[in-house]
Amino acid sequence: MNFVRAFLLLLPAGVAGQTGKPVNGPSPEGRWLLTADLPEGKFILPVEIIRESGDRIAAGALATGVKFAGATLSNQKLVLRGTSSYGPLTIRAVIQGSHLDGDWRAGSLNGHVTGERQRADSSPESRARVFEEVCQGIDQRYYDPAFAGVDWQALQEKYRARGSSAKSDLELFETINSMLAELKSSHLSFVLGPAVASVDGSAESAQEVSKLLTWRTVSGKTGYMKIARFQEGSEFLRLIDQAFKDLDSLPGLIIDLRGDGGGTLSAAMRVGDHLIEQPRPVGYFATRSGLDRRNVKSMNDLDPAKLPSYDGYDVEGFYAALRREGVVQLVTGGRTNPVYRGKVAVLLNRGTASAAEAFAAVLQEMHLAVVLGPRPSAGKMLSATQLKLSSGWVLTLPEADFRTPGGLRLEGRGVVPDRLVKPAAGNRDVPLLEAVKLLEQPQPKN
Repeated sequence: MNFVRAFLLLLPAGVAGQTGKPVNGPSPEGRWLLTADLPEGKFILPVEIIRESGDRIAAGALATGVKFAGATLSNQKLVLRGTSSYGPLTIRAVIQGSHLDGDWRAGSLNGHVTGERQRADSSPESRARVFEEVCQGIDQRYYDPAFAGVDWQALQEKYRARGSSAKSDLELFETINSMLAELKSSHLSFVLGPAVASVDGSAESAQEVSKLLTWRTVSGKTGYMKIARFQEGSEFLRLIDQAFKDLDSLPGLIIDLRGDGGGTLSAAMRVGDHLIEQPRPVGYFATRSGLDRRNVKSMNDLDPAKLPSYDGYDVEGFYAALRREGVVQLVTGGRTNPVYRGKVAVLLNRGTASAAEAFAAVLQEMHLAVVLGPRPSAGKMLSATQLKLSSGWVLTLPEADFRTPGGLRLEGRGVVPDRLVKPAAGNRDVPLLEAVKLLEQPQPKN
């Protein structure tokens, strides 16, 4: 799975923390790569274990999503305690040389965990170098030439002393992420690389992919399609086609995007093919270099009709076009027969983000669907890229901003529902019931 999907498994829980505890036995200090089995798949978490004064150790997660508050080691039995979005987290494992094996528990969930000690350059010099690489990456690739009004040069100087003299990977991790947080942007993070090197979406099995898109009939007149994530790959596109084939005869369709953190717009474009009769623009992106090449300072100054277009389903093809042209307009529609002609309702919540909220916004703007939810979506709609840095670190940064066909910016705003509904509570899914009621109410006669 890609970087956005891997992080969403445990978000949000804050950055890493540490509390030293006595050690009994050889110290496991250094970088460890933990792999935990989760309901959604595998989550790869890099961890640094630090020897403090005397025989005390501390632990810190080097990726967003987990915060450790305690670490103990006795007779090669390691215990890590902290927090995650699932609830209080405990990892218990036995260390044997450079490997560990054990279990994790978070809230009511639990599973197996394995780990390996990582060899890497983690010297003071390497950490100082990584800090400068982060600054250079933002300088060159960040999408906004105005840095959202933040004095980026002053911000670098504010953190440079701390970043260049960090005494551990954990301190470097916390310092750089604190600096990046001041830019107040989505799709911006600094982690140790293995955290984003989980199983790539294209390599997931058909069984795993099938969990991301499910559908059924909720009444005799309404179909229901739940999209947990817009997944890259031919198997997901096949599922989209099958879902519409099974639901096409129903006069109403609910597309549930609640908790869908995004994924790839290519998959969203295929859903659009089933809802949009003729090829139409569905939004456009622009990088900082694209604005420079067209001698404009803002996307507000672009003429969407004059932008090069991309209509493929391959995310790599999209990125190639974006980096070649600097600006790209997405086009979809008119590639399925028949097109779904019933009424459509889209469900969203605060967890609907990135490609999922762009999809909802476009359907709303084209008057192809009514959007229902308790509040606006996440407002995290940018196109991100990854830069591999020294010593295994990875910087994720937004390289392009997005606008709907009508010029609406979703970053920081989100999609405002057409109808505000109460969130689901217990066994009563109020938004779903309201969507069914809306779609099945009789149409007024002329």
